[in-house]
Amino acid sequence: MKVEKERKFKLNKMPDNIDLRSGIRLEQYYLRLSQKETARGFDVKRIRMHIRPDGTGKFYLTFKSRGLMERLESEKEISKEEFDSLKKTALKYISKIRHVYALNGFKIELDIFDGRDLIIAEVESPEAEKFQPPCDWEEVTGDPAYQNVNLALYCPKI
Repeated sequence: MKVEKERKFKLNKMPDNIDLRSGIRLEQYYLRLSQKETARGFDVKRIRMHIRPDGTGKFYLTFKSRGLMERLESEKEISKEEFDSLKKTALKYISKIRHVYALNGFKIELDIFDGRDLIIAEVESPEAEKFQPPCDWEEVTGDPAYQNVNLALYCPKI
């Protein structure tokens, strides 16, 4: 298990330097936690599919603990067959296109959500609190409504 430390920012428009053809399609499906998983401190169980522009993909099973800026995360790659089987039990899902680029010495993961007027930039780093965002980025790290699980389960339109 690793500690995930990230900050989130809401953007009103796409940054100018993004190549829109380079994105990775992500589909995230949220699953019901078992009592055992909850007892281990997990708050989120999800499967995720990454599809690159060339059509190749990877599949992951992830568990996350409670938290906004910092939480524990356990992730492992799974087969497409495992993904397809677990997908049948999903409660809800979200899909988005992710663009990755560097800004001010940090890796930025820029997510454009399908079916919503929403662009979120994530900075995941042990030193995330040192990141200086552009002045027009609104920090939403402390707002649980912007966690992906909540966007999928409870917030159809933010």
